[in-house]
Amino acid sequence: MRAGLKFLGRGPSDLAGFLRRGIASTSLVSILLISAGCTSAPGPASASKIEPRANGPRLTWSRVSLPQYVEPLTLTAAGTQLLVGGRAATGRVKPRLLRIASNGSRDEVRLIPHSPYAFEARWRSIASDGNKIIAVGGAPGGAHSNTRWTTWVGTSAGVAEVPQPFDTFGGWGAGDVIGPVLTRSGPAIAGSWAGAKSGLDAALWLPVGERWVRRPSAGSALESTPQLQVGPRSATSAGAGVLLPGSAVHLTGGTVRQSAAVWRSQRVNGGWARVDLPDSGTTSEAVSARCTEQDCVVAGYVDDVLALWRVSPSAATRIPDLPTIASSPRSPLPAPLAVGPRLIEVVSAGPNVVVLDGGDRPWTLSQGPVGSATGSALVGGWVYVIAKPAAGPAVLWRFPSAR
Repeated sequence: MRAGLKFLGRGPSDLAGFLRRGIASTSLVSILLISAGCTSAPGPASASKIEPRANGPRLTWSRVSLPQYVEPLTLTAAGTQLLVGGRAATGRVKPRLLRIASNGSRDEVRLIPHSPYAFEARWRSIASDGNKIIAVGGAPGGAHSNTRWTTWVGTSAGVAEVPQPFDTFGGWGAGDVIGPVLTRSGPAIAGSWAGAKSGLDAALWLPVGERWVRRPSAGSALESTPQLQVGPRSATSAGAGVLLPGSAVHLTGGTVRQSAAVWRSQRVNGGWARVDLPDSGTTSEAVSARCTEQDCVVAGYVDDVLALWRVSPSAATRIPDLPTIASSPRSPLPAPLAVGPRLIEVVSAGPNVVVLDGGDRPWTLSQGPVGSATGSALVGGWVYVIAKPAAGPAVLWRFPSAR
């Protein structure tokens, strides 16, 4: 049985990533998816990595029990449940999708792969509106081990691969695939593709029947030029439109400058505009974002220090008075989480996960488990975090979101 796209509701970074991969080729966004007992958080991260020292509450972290053979890769809030995109070390079907309720109960979402690469796929990103699910996975293949992308659609009752022709995401001019988004006006897959003028354009694929079809970027804010290279790093829905956090590489006056920016559409692939984020220092990049119908909170780095911005349809402002958290801009940075006016940002700092909490009151820092924070989600009064230690598989943790 083959799942179609019709139910989704729509028809027809060194020298800024070597100037977006030599201003011509492969990847624009390769810079760009319970145990009963509680475990105390490890000791504080290095003071050279966090200034000032942690001043927040000692959070009660507990390790979330997963099948021993599944390593968590992505986290997606799906209504009152959490979707954990994982990968098994053994078995015929390597990608796995788990569903976890707030009470800790867990079951596995049935996956239906078709093409050979789907059986080996590693999740890039998974999107859900609480009912529908779209996912993108990738596996190396071919003579040069380039990523072969696979697309998946379904619901919590089952998710099936929808095979695509090779040239949908591959072949001459191919860039990278960021991942899927589900907007109020329809679904899309974001990525990059060789531009007509220069380097790689940001690109969007929309569903036509069972095919994902790339739409032209020429003439829109998604197009790169010899003076400005467009560099999206992630994608999220923003009401009826899409928000792409990333950076703009300015090539003017004989200089190269990389500054944080977001690209926002008014509808899935219409009305694109670039918003340059303020107070962007010498070198900056937007990495991830969380949006409501109109307003977004964007996380990124300014001169190797964590930064947050608020972006509305009419203005963009940098959030002031954050504690200084130095962390590598090449590291993953999960999207901000919102509890009313309160913001929670999970970030890697030194050997530890660190939780930044504030927005409605002075900011606090709390230590978390050892590892790099590769994903976070807020579901049912719990904050879930994937921590990837320097050695060994990633681990899924959670702590209560209530103060």
